[in-house]
Order: sequence, then C-alpha cells, then structure tokens
Amino acid sequence: VMVASPGSTTISTYNHTNATLEPADGTASYVIVSGLASDDYGAIWVSQTGAAHGLHVYDATGVWSALGPYTGQGLTTATQSFDRIYIDQFDHKWIVVRDERNFKLYRGLMVLDSGDDPSRDDDDVFRYFNATGAAGQGLPSTTVTAIAEDLDGRLWVATTAGLAYFINTSFIADDPQSIPLWPLWKDRSLGAYALYGLVVNDLYIDPANTLWVASNEGLWQLKYEEGGLVLLRHYDTTNSPLPSDQILALTADTERGMLFVATTGGLVQFTSGATRASARESALTVYPNPFYLSSSSTGITIDGLVDRALVRITSITGEVIVQFSTRGGRLVWDGRDVRGAMVAPGMYLVV
Repeated sequence: VMVASPGSTTISTYNHTNATLEPADGTASYVIVSGLASDDYGAIWVSQTGAAHGLHVYDATGVWSALGPYTGQGLTTATQSFDRIYIDQFDHKWIVVRDERNFKLYRGLMVLDSGDDPSRDDDDVFRYFNATGAAGQGLPSTTVTAIAEDLDGRLWVATTAGLAYFINTSFIADDPQSIPLWPLWKDRSLGAYALYGLVVNDLYIDPANTLWVASNEGLWQLKYEEGGLVLLRHYDTTNSPLPSDQILALTADTERGMLFVATTGGLVQFTSGATRASARESALTVYPNPFYLSSSSTGITIDGLVDRALVRITSITGEVIVQFSTRGGRLVWDGRDVRGAMVAPGMYLVV
C-alpha cells in the first residue's frame, strides 16, 4: 500500500515489514492487496488475498491493525482471500470473497459491522452470502463484480449472472432476514427479472440516482421506480460511439456530469447530465438563454440545484407549466408542458 499526503511529495510504502500486511501463503514477501476503501472516520480499510488475516485497518492516528480471521457461515480459519471492499452509509464493510484455493474463482459476498472499535474484532458481526439464489432471492451468482449504494438506501450488487439489491439498514450485518433481491422490470413486457443472466462488470450510480450498468452486451441506463426498474437507454455499438459492446469499468466526473466508459476497444466519454447537488440554495444557472424551441432541441439546463428539489416551470403570471422532483444538481427541461406539448414562445420562470 502506498500513501501520499495531500500537498506533499512524500510517499509512504507499507508492506509486511512495517504494517500488519502479510505475504501470501507459501511466499516470503509477496503481499497481495486486493482492495482499499476509506470510512468517514479517516481510517483506510485494506483487504488481502491469500493471507491469514484478510482484512486490515490503518486508522487516522497511523496505527495498523489486523482483523480476523472470520469464521462461520462457510468461512473457515484457512487462508482468507478477500477482494474488493466497499463501505456504505452505515460504515458496513462489504467485501468480495475469493476462493482461497483458486484466486480466479469467487465464493460470494461478506458484510461486516466492525463495531465501536475498528482495531478489535471481538465486537464484530458479519454475514456471508456464498450460495446462488433462485426465484428472485439470493445472489444470481457468487461471482460478485461490483457494489454500489443508491440515494434511497438500496445496496446494489453486480454479478456475472445479473443484479441483486439489499434494502440496506444499520443492522444488516446481524439480520438473518435481510437477503438480496432480484430487481423486476417495471414494464413486464421486458420480462420478469431485470438483466437476469447478464454478465455485469461494473456499476455506477450518478447524482440523479440513475443506475449505469456495464455489461458484456453494452451499457444500460436504468432508474428504479415503484414497481421495478425502468430502462432509460441501452447503448451499444449500433446506436452510440462505443467501440465495443464489452464494457469493463465506469467512473465519473460529478462536477461536470461526465461519465467515462472503459471498453475492450478503448475509452469513451459520455455527458450523463447528472452533477453533484449543491450544499445550499443559491442562484441557479439556466442555459441556453434565450432558448430556441425545435423538435431536435436537447433542452434547457438548470444547474446548481440542491438535492431533492421540487422545481416548477411557470409562466410570468404564475401558471405552473410543469414540475419535477429532482435528485442531484442538474435538471434538463425539454421545453414541453405537463401534457408533453411544446410550450408557446415567451418568457418562463424557474422556481
């Protein structure tokens, strides 16, 4: 693990000689770090593959601690091989588990509540999901590829056989009733379970709470509504600049609303339109102004919103033309009223 302080040119390297990190089983100095995540308390959580202790924490005071091994529910005292790690809003650690005998294989997903003292494991509780589910419950596959939490408290899990989600709570690591669910299509003409059987390589949830799914069959843009997932767009090589349908990874610039898509054929930049919400109410930026209506217009961008805003477009006499409940910091209005008709030329207010 290499650590660089902000504004400093000094880089500190940590391995088995100066930290609790351990060489892989059967080696003298081959330290495999598989995942990193930071929590809200300034600690860095480090997962290892092939080590006796699969989890380590580097706290805000600069002290290392080794945790585990965790046993029970299918985990044994044998070498524990932890992969990527994700920390949710409740400070739970979601850890992808590899097969300790074959690092190319995956065994499932662990969720850990590290208790009041992260340097000790005697107050930890965890649950381990290591079986393939059926009929809409359980993991579609134990090969977990990505984890992401949406703005409404759903914890999404990507696998090589589709998506699942948890209704996340503060006690999920100690609640045997909490199980992963398979999302349904809101439009049942698309089938029952959304993207079931699809090889999913990565997930990204943008500030507007839109779910972007990287798959071997293109890029999917989805939105969760009451009743299931709504398909907003499916991008592939036939309808977008994507050089390949095999999407490997996603990341974003939330300040500019840009989505970066890594494919087997190269990197593509999308304008997702979703930006991080403003921390407090301030003057909005509305553009282009004036706006020229046409059937091919992309719309009027309203920037600088706080999260969970109610935005009304009104006439200068106060008549509400259309209104939106928004997430994130940006909204694009297409110039249509609540009935879907283009508004007449004139002056309109954004409230």
